[in-house]
Amino acid sequence: MIGDDPKEVEALARKIDELNARRREQTQDILESANRLIIEGPDLDDLYGIVVFDDGTLDCEWHHGVIGIVASKVVENYGRAAFLFAHDKASGKWKGSGRAPSTVGSVNLYDALSACSEHLYKFGGHAAAAGATLRAKNREELEAFAQAFNEAMKGQMRPEDRVPTLLADLEVNIDDLTQELWSMLRRFAPFGHGNEPVNMIARGCEVVDARAIGKEKNHLKLRLRHGGSTLDALGWGFIDRYPDAVNLGKGAKVDVFFKLDENTFRGQFQLQMMMDDLRIVDSGTSRVAPAAAQAAAAGGAGYHGPGAEGRLAPKNLFA
Repeated sequence: MIGDDPKEVEALARKIDELNARRREQTQDILESANRLIIEGPDLDDLYGIVVFDDGTLDCEWHHGVIGIVASKVVENYGRAAFLFAHDKASGKWKGSGRAPSTVGSVNLYDALSACSEHLYKFGGHAAAAGATLRAKNREELEAFAQAFNEAMKGQMRPEDRVPTLLADLEVNIDDLTQELWSMLRRFAPFGHGNEPVNMIARGCEVVDARAIGKEKNHLKLRLRHGGSTLDALGWGFIDRYPDAVNLGKGAKVDVFFKLDENTFRGQFQLQMMMDDLRIVDSGTSRVAPAAAQAAAAGGAGYHGPGAEGRLAPKNLFA
């Protein structure tokens, strides 16, 4: 932002920060309720496309401006196309946002909706993202769309396509994460569909410190060392996914899949790693139970969210 009045600029910045914090909270609340619906729904082994609805019985309101973000997270966690629908009180219709797995080249969300058009009042979008308004007026008709969408996605995907996968562009050491590299990467912005941010993987990073942060203490902050350099790594919602990670002691080793980012606080600039996934390789002198540490080393362990019952372990990406 640019302004002549420092106090006005500071007030606006504070307001934007508050709005972003509220959006993150809404996103997390909706994601948690969507995960519960998915776990309670049809067997994931039978699903190629996930559809969930805010049926009015949930403990949080699904906002139309946020459900697209949550749909992306559902895709990341489950490796399937996903549609989330919220009931629009003004029109009385169900309006939703959908996302498709970017790692499966054959998937086209718009084509899938075209195959389900008899259930839709209107729809639009492209291969990776779309929006739709349903004709449905009752639960039976909602489920009819969900079944039709699943069949359409089944025609586009193989069973093995449903394994969540992240693809790294670079394998790096922390020593490689310099201001010069960050300046070069920023030249490729703005990032989005068709111009994704650079995904990196760093293996065998030593844990210097691990702690839970945030109001709900559900985010993970690691201080990592590799070679002669140290850097902070942040994982939003990671305490829910990897509850043992916060107990890692000094000397523990982890592999991290991340995007490089920057953080400026009180005029101090520093680079940081924004984690998408984590694998505990060696628990070191940690307080992690040996069995949990051994399972974690196999990848994606310690996860107590969707898939904990063995139906599907989301984001087991280091296999």
